[in-house]
Amino acid sequence: MTVIKRKKTDLKRDLTEALTQFIELLESQDDEEEARAVLEGAKEVINSSEHGSNDMKAAINTIVDAFEGDLELIAYTHQRQNSDKWTIADQLSNASYRVLSIARRMS
Repeated sequence: MTVIKRKKTDLKRDLTEALTQFIELLESQDDEEEARAVLEGAKEVINSSEHGSNDMKAAINTIVDAFEGDLELIAYTHQRQNSDKWTIADQLSNASYRVLSIARRMS
């Protein structure tokens, strides 16, 4: 088995792309303005920071806290099993899980 190690710059790019997708999906949710603003702010800091800097670490902690703290974005990571059709809930679940898993890997 071959293990391909990811570069730190790849993780930064992957997190930025995952955040962009998740933020776009959150636009369809009525009461998530604060969550979108928090995630957008964290994404901007990540884009403008060096990997491993204190600013980047704080932004990643902000993302994880958005999921586990008062914003409770962790609810989006739960899989839905009611339908055979691909829904916005499924897309939110996949996108949110991807953001959270990359952020945790980087923290």
